[in-house]
Amino acid sequence: MRDGRAEFFALGTVSGRPGLYLSRRVDDNSGRAVGVVVVKVEFDALEAEWTASGEPAYVVDPGGVILITSVPEWRFRTLKPLDLASRQLTLADQTLGHEALTPLPFATPDTNRPSLIKAPLGGVERDWMHSRAGTATPGWTLHLLTPTRGAIERATANARALTALILTLIFGVGGVLLRRRQQAVARERATEAARIELERRIAERTQDLSDANMALNRQIEERQLAEAAREALRDELVQAGKLAALGQIAAGVAHEINQPVAAIRTQAETASAYLERDQASKAARPLQKIGDLTARIGAITQELRAFSRKAEPRLEAVSLPQAIDGALLLLGGRMRQLGVRLVREKAPANLMIMGDRFRLEQVIVNLMQNAMEALEDTPTPVVTLSILHRGAEIDLIVADNGPGVPADIRDQLFTPFVTSKPNGLGLGLVICRDIIASFGGELSLRPSPAGAEFVITLKAA
Repeated sequence: MRDGRAEFFALGTVSGRPGLYLSRRVDDNSGRAVGVVVVKVEFDALEAEWTASGEPAYVVDPGGVILITSVPEWRFRTLKPLDLASRQLTLADQTLGHEALTPLPFATPDTNRPSLIKAPLGGVERDWMHSRAGTATPGWTLHLLTPTRGAIERATANARALTALILTLIFGVGGVLLRRRQQAVARERATEAARIELERRIAERTQDLSDANMALNRQIEERQLAEAAREALRDELVQAGKLAALGQIAAGVAHEINQPVAAIRTQAETASAYLERDQASKAARPLQKIGDLTARIGAITQELRAFSRKAEPRLEAVSLPQAIDGALLLLGGRMRQLGVRLVREKAPANLMIMGDRFRLEQVIVNLMQNAMEALEDTPTPVVTLSILHRGAEIDLIVADNGPGVPADIRDQLFTPFVTSKPNGLGLGLVICRDIIASFGGELSLRPSPAGAEFVITLKAA
C-alpha cells in the first residue's frame, strides 16, 4: 500500500504449492488507494523444463534462500548458514519442512566467473561447471550447473591431437606443415560445425520458449474466461436464490399486506360515516390510521422490489440492524402464521459492517427460513438472533431450538447438492457461503447443545 507494488515467494496456505505472489496497489480516479490485487505465479512448467535439460538450475533470493529449482530437495535451502534473526524473518509466514533454511550440501562460489565445483545429485557426487547471472527481479540470482564430462572429452581429444602433432614433427618440417594445414582445416570445420550446432540449439530453445509463452498466454485467456463465466454463474445463482426465497415467503407477505388493506377499508368506512354526520373532527383519526397503514404497505412492497432486483454487488458500509429489519419485514407474516417466536437481541443502530445490504438480507432470509422449516414439528418454536462484536469482526448468530443438523451431513453441509430436505436442491447454503465470502467474511455451523446455530462472521466497517 505504501510503495504501490511488492513481491513475495511463499507456500500457498491452502494448496501448499510454492509460488511467487505479485501485488499491485489499486487507486481510484482521485489517486486514493482502494485495495490491492494479488496474482500467484507458479513455476512448475519452468522447473520441469530445467529438469528435462539435465543441467540443475536454481534461483536464489537476496537473503540467500533457494526459491525456484529443478531439484525439489534444494528448495528453501540456503547458500550459507543463516543467523538466528534471518531465519526467524524468513520463517515468519512460512510452513516449511525440517530441512528448510539449512545450507546446501556443497559450497557455491561467490563469483560471477564460471567455476568447477563438486556437488551431489541423486546420491552421487559429480563434477560441475558452476555459473551465475542476475535476473529481472532485483537481488534474485540464477545459478546453473553444467556437467564437465563434455569438457574433459574435448580436452582429451586436444591432447591426442597434440601427441599426433609432436609425432609428426619428428618426421620432418614438411610433415609438420602438412599436419598444421590439416589441423587448421579440421579446426575450421569443427568451429563451423560447433557454430551451426550452437545456432541450432539456440533456435530450438527459442522456439521452445516461444511455444511455452504462447501456451501460457492461452492458459491465461482460458483462466480469465473461466473466471468470468464463474462470476456470471454465481450472480445467476444468487438471483435464483432470491427468487426462490421470494416464492417461499410470498404467502406471508400477502398476509402482511391483506391485513392493512382490510383495516384501511374499515377505517375508510368509519371516516365516511363521520363525514355523513358532519363530524369532520372525528374523521381525522381514521384517516390518519389509513395513512399509517398505507405507509406500512409501501414499506413492504418497497422491500420486496429492492430484495428481488438484480444489481451489481458492491462492498460498502451497511447498517447490520437495518439489514436484519429488512429481512424480518419480509418474514414477519410467515413467522406469525407458523407460530414461531422471535428472540432478537438489541444492537446499536450505527453498528456497521462491510458488505451489500440486499445480498446480506438474502442470507438472513435463507437461514431464518431454514430454521422455520426445521421447527415445523417443535411444540414451542423459537428463532434467536444475536450479535457479537469482536473488535474488527462482527458475528451475527441465527439459532433455533429444533432437532439440529443431522450428523451424517454436518461435515458436508456446505457442499453443493447436499441437503436434508426431501425436496431441497442443496444450493441455498452454498450460495449464502459464497455471498458472505465475497464480503471477506465466513459462514459456519457452530456446535450447540440443542437445535442449529449458524454464525455469519463479517468485517466491521
